[in-house]
Amino acid sequence: MKVAYFSNYREMSGYSNAAKGYINAIRTRDEIDLVLRNVQVIADGNMSEEYPEESKDLQGVDVSIFHTLPDFYCKTQGAKNVGFYAWETTVVPQQWVDNINANMDAVVLFNKGEEQIAINCGIKTKTYTVNHAFDASPEEEISNATIGSEITNEDTHVFYSIMNMGSRKNMHGLLLAYLREFRETDNVILFLHASSSPEVEEGICNMIDAIKTGLKMPNYGHIMLNTKPLTDPEIERLHHTGDTYVSMSRGESWNIPLFNALSIGNMAVTPANSGPLEYMDYDKCVKGFSTPVFGVMEAPPHMYSGEGLWDEPSVFSAGVKMRSCYEAGKIRTKKKDLDFLADFSYEKIGKDILFMLEDVLGA
Repeated sequence: MKVAYFSNYREMSGYSNAAKGYINAIRTRDEIDLVLRNVQVIADGNMSEEYPEESKDLQGVDVSIFHTLPDFYCKTQGAKNVGFYAWETTVVPQQWVDNINANMDAVVLFNKGEEQIAINCGIKTKTYTVNHAFDASPEEEISNATIGSEITNEDTHVFYSIMNMGSRKNMHGLLLAYLREFRETDNVILFLHASSSPEVEEGICNMIDAIKTGLKMPNYGHIMLNTKPLTDPEIERLHHTGDTYVSMSRGESWNIPLFNALSIGNMAVTPANSGPLEYMDYDKCVKGFSTPVFGVMEAPPHMYSGEGLWDEPSVFSAGVKMRSCYEAGKIRTKKKDLDFLADFSYEKIGKDILFMLEDVLGA
């Protein structure tokens, strides 16, 4: 079967990382003749990496996969059309619903909760859940060299997070939970990676100062802020430097950094959003309550409106779980948890994608 895969896989983004995982999963299936076409969404994508499947033509394609925002879905005549998308609130934009129903033969979501929301919002096209795909092969142990000069004590418990200042990621909630819980006498540091501009970095520093002023505590746990872009190897080193990955996101379709942290045996503090529940026990997550979507000003008007709901995780509960991880902290071997990864390996997800494609073609 000949399959065309349209996606922005050359970017440095969550969509790109997910797409590269699916591409590697499809490559494990000899039954699939894969053709790749990059959809450029941001200007600074990685155009140097080689993808030999880009040189193939699109003639005789049996299935076209569109792993982009549904705004960009279009129908390939003479082929089955399948859309892949991620979403994090209870309301899918109506124009997405309309475009999917009009042009797609099937749509793939990344977790069961997301699939149910799609159905609830009126998507009539057949739906599937296919989890993200990851490298489950053994690797040599990575040096535990630190990612930052301020982490000088190997006994320091390193909380860390990879995020941005968007409302959904809830940086304010994360900082509030950490600063309320830890004092300078605790041997901890929060490494916060948020790629941004100097202006945004200043805004984050102002947020930290404002939270400290508002809490009125005598002193606070240490924070290290990094706003410079990190390469994939640097992000991997950050995971091996860190002890506990922390997230206070109001909604996640999957949360790849969190998953990667767990895969090497790190602890995690994260809300009970639908994505992480595919691989984390609900009882181990931070509970919260539903609240209207608000403040995602960087998105187009039809996305992230207040009509939808997302989760507001408990700051107090997150702090308690951070303290629990700190107290339970111990020296760990930084090595992939192959048992954890088995259900999300390229081979396993490749089989799931093949089953989905065969089902779509047989419909």
